[in-house]
Amino acid sequence: MRPGSRRPAAAPARSSFPPSRSPSFNDEQLHFAEPDPQATITRYQALGLDRIIVKNGGKGIVMSDYCAIRRIETVPVAAVVDSTSAGDSRNGAFLARFTALGNSV
Repeated sequence: MRPGSRRPAAAPARSSFPPSRSPSFNDEQLHFAEPDPQATITRYQALGLDRIIVKNGGKGIVMSDYCAIRRIETVPVAAVVDSTSAGDSRNGAFLARFTALGNSV
């Protein structure tokens, strides 16, 4: 129940997407002392995740999609003007492409 309410809170919506994770390698390296993005992917796979996208700044993205590992290079920019919502934009672009291709990238 919600605080101050007599009605139970609505059940959270269930996603139709398979379990996935999209960590930043610098955070994972800091907390888990992992040597490279592949180690991050291996750790999340051991937890049962099928799709892991490890963001690695200017070094691109390393993605595991049901054990197939792919590296996606980033396009360098001359100068970042405003990074507000950059992660949201990346997630939106990924999900749009993911959905358009029938859940495969």
